[in-house]
Amino acid sequence: MLAIIKIVGNFSPAFSGFGAAAMFHAHDAEAKALFTADGTYRREKFCVMKPVADEAASQFRTLKHLIVLPTTEA
Repeated sequence: MLAIIKIVGNFSPAFSGFGAAAMFHAHDAEAKALFTADGTYRREKFCVMKPVADEAASQFRTLKHLIVLPTTEA
């Protein structure tokens, strides 16, 4: 996040719990990359995030990169 801001990039956090529609601001900003995790723990339960990112990415015509941080244990 800080590296993106340092190079004067547009950093816009979004809560994946609201779904792909919540990422409209990244679409409006013509995002080139989307960073996500494959999932996270919330209230001791694993919640997937990657499918939401995939859905959002399919709607961005300017998106060139989808970077996924693996958090699940193999």
